[in-house]
Amino acid sequence: MIRAENDITLVRVDDGLDGEMSAEQIAQLNQASADASQAKADASTAKATADTANSTAQAAQSAASQAQTKADQAQADATAAQTAADNAKKAADDAQTAADNAKTAAMAAQSTADKAKQDLATAQANLTAVTSRVDATEEEIAAAQAAVQTAQKAADDAQSAADSAASAAATAQSTADTAKANAATAQSTADTAKTNAAAAQTAASNAQAAADNAQTTADAAQTTANTANTTANEARNKILSWCHENNQTLIDGAKIYTGSIDAESINVESLSADTAFIDEMETNLTRFKAVGENGYYETEITGEGIDFKYGTSEETAKTIAGISGDELQIKKTSVLDEMKIGKWSWKVNPNNSHLTLRWNGGDE
Repeated sequence: MIRAENDITLVRVDDGLDGEMSAEQIAQLNQASADASQAKADASTAKATADTANSTAQAAQSAASQAQTKADQAQADATAAQTAADNAKKAADDAQTAADNAKTAAMAAQSTADKAKQDLATAQANLTAVTSRVDATEEEIAAAQAAVQTAQKAADDAQSAADSAASAAATAQSTADTAKANAATAQSTADTAKTNAAAAQTAASNAQAAADNAQTTADAAQTTANTANTTANEARNKILSWCHENNQTLIDGAKIYTGSIDAESINVESLSADTAFIDEMETNLTRFKAVGENGYYETEITGEGIDFKYGTSEETAKTIAGISGDELQIKKTSVLDEMKIGKWSWKVNPNNSHLTLRWNGGDE
């Protein structure tokens, strides 16, 4: 019995038993079908939302990772800048110590020069006193003159040493001042690098927080999608369960809801299944195609035999082997002219250079 109502066809398949379905049953199935369609639509929408959310979360995480990489580099730059500043500060301190030591040496040299000048003045005064005496001997005058010459040389040498020491002290102080300026610049650079590193880390933390929020949204959307998919499956299973329990088949437009189907033949333009177990199959198909990682494969069955093709694509595929009658032909160049193995023989066809496997054992 076939009964149609509200675009839904109910088919009774219980070995010829016939029975009317109540309006309530029809209404229930109508509602169940509508629920299943709506649930499927909701599941599709939820999946699209979840896919978008996951894409957004992945992009956010990528941005967060890039921001953290920049923050790490900024921190490394800041650390290197501070190390350079510390080294510059130490160099400035060392230069100032050297300048202070040079000043001390210059002061000591000037003190020595002043003492030498005093000794020269004393020698000159002694010479004046000796030469002013009426009774001074030539030996005394010569000794006084020699003492003046010695004191003069000592004073000159001491002053020269003091001048050199003062010049060295001035140079050392200039070097120290330059080192201090370099240290200040290095510290300023380090401070700027630290500020940049802190800003980069803040940006990275904000980006990670955004990524975490995006992932939370994506997880929620995925949960919604999973729930919607479960609801859709439950709605579909509800119809299938009803059909099974009541031995009915529901045809809703292009959809058929039922339990198992036993049939002598099924005529379809295309048939797909996740898993299929077929003990025996008869088909009018004459060509089977497959595309794999290594290329394109095709098998064609005709009244003349079986042809095997291979190529990088369907357009470039060429016959590489074939079966014709009791012969297996391998269409590849071979160094063999003929080889016999038991009641089988391999022989190269002189006309086309195809290698042919032939059975010579009769009907055994």
